[in-house]
Amino acid sequence: MSPLNKIKRFPPLHYYLLAWNRCSDYKGVSSRSELWWALLGIFIVNMIAASLMAAIIISNQAHAGSGVSLATVIISIGYIQTIPLSIRRLRDCGILKNKTTDLFFYFLLLFSSLKFPGNSLLTLVKLFAGLALFVMFMQPSNYVLEENKKGQQDD
Repeated sequence: MSPLNKIKRFPPLHYYLLAWNRCSDYKGVSSRSELWWALLGIFIVNMIAASLMAAIIISNQAHAGSGVSLATVIISIGYIQTIPLSIRRLRDCGILKNKTTDLFFYFLLLFSSLKFPGNSLLTLVKLFAGLALFVMFMQPSNYVLEENKKGQQDD
């Protein structure tokens, strides 16, 4: 096995790249390990980008604005990438079943990612929404393919 393949198989990097490959997949499912390893990979990439941003700001270079903008874009894309990953995980838990509940959980995911500076009530509600999502993400896989459901009903 080549060194590049060994690096690609490192779990945070492997699942981070898998999350990028599946970033437009809102219909599939994601296992618990896929969710948590991908989130760790996103966290590592965001910390590297934040460190570079801090180094550029500290160095006081003349072109620091473009470096800070690039790091901000990388961090923002990392947050956007978590939305389809979270939706696939909720579908794998069996929580997303119809369009009405889908819209509620889409709103819950969006609400938990917003920032409310200076408003303690909304921050408290956001904390409870985040805890509820955390508990849902920890649920075991409960996804059954539609073909399996039809096959079981025919028997």
